[in-house]
Amino acid sequence: MMMRVLQIHPDTEVFQEHPDSAAFHRYCLRDLETLDHLVIRSRAPVVCFKPLMDSYRAGELLEHFAESRVLWMLRHYTDVANSTLHRFADPNVNLRRILEGQPGGDHMRREISGDSLAAMHDLYRSDLTEADLACLRWWGRNRIVLEQGLHEHPRLRLQPYEDLVESGRPGVNEILTWAGLEPSAHAVRHVHARSVGRNPAPDLAPEVHELCEDLHRALTGIAVKTVGAR
Repeated sequence: MMMRVLQIHPDTEVFQEHPDSAAFHRYCLRDLETLDHLVIRSRAPVVCFKPLMDSYRAGELLEHFAESRVLWMLRHYTDVANSTLHRFADPNVNLRRILEGQPGGDHMRREISGDSLAAMHDLYRSDLTEADLACLRWWGRNRIVLEQGLHEHPRLRLQPYEDLVESGRPGVNEILTWAGLEPSAHAVRHVHARSVGRNPAPDLAPEVHELCEDLHRALTGIAVKTVGAR
């Protein structure tokens, strides 16, 4: 949703998450030299990337790009799980391989910390559902914020997705201003909250639910409160 806003905005150049493009290879960011070249050659005032699989490198990217900002979108784990299972045929294959001690999943081993993988391994059992595993991936990725102290970085904004879409135009324009862009009625015209809780939350194993709920509560407590959010 936010990447679409940025793509519509007249003062941006956007590199979406992509299997292979000028900015991405197998959905991962290319080397920093390549990214430098893309930023330098761009005629847009603001260049945007969606490096989801490089979330663990947020601190590195903030350090390398001295004027950069990171928008970390925090969406509820059950909606993330529903969306993941709807969009991808076998989204948890690499996590399951790791937790079962099989080879593979090398990128996920880099993306999710050893401590997080160890915690997942301790509660893993073979009858965990795909929804359970999707929520564990959410937990491992979003735990990075606390593990690396990213929420304390002055140029990183931890943004609850639900607050943003429920606030609508004022909230999105607040983010555009934070990113150094002018508010744009055209760019925010499609923002809506219909995706929040669109499908029933999946039944989760109690230990998975508790793990994710504790982290979601902690992150929500330190996240930015959007203008107009309830």
